[in-house]
Amino acid sequence: MKKLIISMLLVFALVFSLIGCGQGSNNQSVQEGQTTQAAATTQAAATTQAGAADQGSAEGFSEADMVTITITMSRDEAPDPNSPIMVENAKRTGVKFVFDCIPGDPNEKFAMMLASNNLSDVMVINNPAMFAQYKVSDHIINLLPLLEQYAPTAMELYSAEWNNNMIKASLTDDGRLLHLTFDAEMLRSPDEPLFEDPNHPDGYEWQPWNSNLYALYPAIKDVYGKKILNMDEWYEAMVAYRDSDPAPGTYASTMHSTNGIQMISNFVVMNGGKVAGDGVFYTDDDKTFRHLLRHPKVLDGLKFLNNMYHEGLMDPEGPLQNRDAFKEKMSAGRAFSYLGIWHDIYSINDAIQENETTRLWQYIPQRLMEPGVSRRWEGNLAWLGIDGTMVTTACKHPEKFVQFLEFLYSDEGQLLNNWGIEGVNYIINADGVPDITPEIEEKMNDNTINMDSLGVAIFFSIVNQPLHLTDQKSVSLWWNAPYFLSEEGKTEAVSNIAASEFNFYKDWAGFYYRDVSLRNLAPDDNTPEALTAAQITTPVNDLVAKAVLAGSAAEVEQIYNATLAQLEGYGLPALEKFVEDKVASRK
Repeated sequence: MKKLIISMLLVFALVFSLIGCGQGSNNQSVQEGQTTQAAATTQAAATTQAGAADQGSAEGFSEADMVTITITMSRDEAPDPNSPIMVENAKRTGVKFVFDCIPGDPNEKFAMMLASNNLSDVMVINNPAMFAQYKVSDHIINLLPLLEQYAPTAMELYSAEWNNNMIKASLTDDGRLLHLTFDAEMLRSPDEPLFEDPNHPDGYEWQPWNSNLYALYPAIKDVYGKKILNMDEWYEAMVAYRDSDPAPGTYASTMHSTNGIQMISNFVVMNGGKVAGDGVFYTDDDKTFRHLLRHPKVLDGLKFLNNMYHEGLMDPEGPLQNRDAFKEKMSAGRAFSYLGIWHDIYSINDAIQENETTRLWQYIPQRLMEPGVSRRWEGNLAWLGIDGTMVTTACKHPEKFVQFLEFLYSDEGQLLNNWGIEGVNYIINADGVPDITPEIEEKMNDNTINMDSLGVAIFFSIVNQPLHLTDQKSVSLWWNAPYFLSEEGKTEAVSNIAASEFNFYKDWAGFYYRDVSLRNLAPDDNTPEALTAAQITTPVNDLVAKAVLAGSAAEVEQIYNATLAQLEGYGLPALEKFVEDKVASRK
């Protein structure tokens, strides 16, 4: 990992744990560094006893005693199951992992796997609609009794009230725990700062953003000179960018063919609507729930996008390009702005930083609120349970996976998996906590030490990670090392943004909500409502693409009305009534 990647992860201040899904690279050019790391790992293994008594002897598990668990997830490149850390994990826990990673958009493969019942042992689903389909199937294991029996530390962390009692929040209506969240950091103690504290020294919440506008810095400073606060200002900023004579092949904005629902969600949230847990419905009063498309400002938003297209402010390929083409453009800084969700922003920013020409560029979030709106209701995906990690009925040893989690959440497991090897990847500093030194950082920058190839932080994007070790002061993830808070450890890009009027650190403090009655709103499988839910997603994404490309505002309105009629024909009113009744039963 390069210094720039490390430091911008710090800038985002522990915001979202889905970050790993674009970073699992196996750099074959660092063989010498890997050899050094592997040797250090072997030496450490010889002197480190295995964790809990039921996890094997001090010598570890033999090959014959080990089990293999396959994990399927969305990631551009698969982690190396034979990396030094993964080998050491297997010795200490008796569990080997194989990673089936899907580059680009994983939903087609996820759907095929579910339809054919050809599932991996563990499925990491980061798409709300697909997640809902898996949860209502008969192929997901109830993790609650396994956690109670095999993982008391994990059970305590997930059940803690100061972690929002994520087990209680994630239970199905019949009391089953079908997933673990992977995008929330967990506190070890109630004495640690609360997530919602707007006065926390970091200045903003450790929570994932939802659908937002992202603008390229420093272009926003150079061409517009201030933050973008509403749609009119976004238009002004795009015009300023277009008129600044940008390089050929760059655009004031871009999109992709499958982020239509996210753009519509933006229109709702910036106008004061509260988007419910599955990202498809909104409410103004916590009682009446309607599909996002019914919000009175959505049609205006679609006409705005159409006008952008005709004025040359939208990438002409945007409405029809796939997600991979979108990411390629954004990763080269070829778009000034993007209205969508955070899923891809982290890997895009990492790619930008790895290019010497663009190393000081970043896409930064802009908190849009239309005039008269005083509150954005940002639903926290981690707490609302619209995606997560599931163990399937294909897994022959689900208890082994849960036992591995128990090891992972121990200090031993955290140091090994999220820091690496003491003396090689980290040191214990004068305050007695794990840390990075300038020398270690330099080796990271020149790839003498490559954390990805070593196998560090692989599970960061698979299950939640505690913020601290059990001493409540040692951070449990190497990129949050105290060194990176020091002046010596900050990068020029971090300092530039933090010192400017575009410092976004406090913009989201106090804007998130965690109403667990709004999570898990998917209907049961094989019901009319479930069929409706499956039918309505594609027409909405298609609507946005068609609206952008429409020849006039009148045609946009025709397309909008036709799509809404199509959804109603699929049974949308009954689905909305189902959601209302389900939420009301939980109040």
